[in-house]
Amino acid sequence: MDVLRGWPDRATAHIGLLQVHPSRQRQGVGRRAHDLLLAELAGWSEVTTLRAAIVGTNAAEAEPFWTALGYRPAEPPRPYRAGSTDTHVTAWTRPILTAGPGDSPHTTPQPPRRPR
Repeated sequence: MDVLRGWPDRATAHIGLLQVHPSRQRQGVGRRAHDLLLAELAGWSEVTTLRAAIVGTNAAEAEPFWTALGYRPAEPPRPYRAGSTDTHVTAWTRPILTAGPGDSPHTTPQPPRRPR
């Protein structure tokens, strides 16, 4: 996982990359890595928002993952070029909330997981 603290503004941490080996996908590894990031963010009091960018060529795989973690599209798609590939990129965000009764610090309630 690659995380930029304070980008694009002081109150945001941007997840530049979260990769899971293909043989370990759909086993909870990505969710666990994200949970560990949330635990680390407990010490970053200025950060109130997590942000990730989803590239159009990876959207079918990435959007369900980020949606399950509480992220939602936050900006309109922008053109994106990587080598000879022209696509778009969309920033998704989720708030980092302080604990309420029965909640863990810095987490949001998660929707029920659907069987795959």
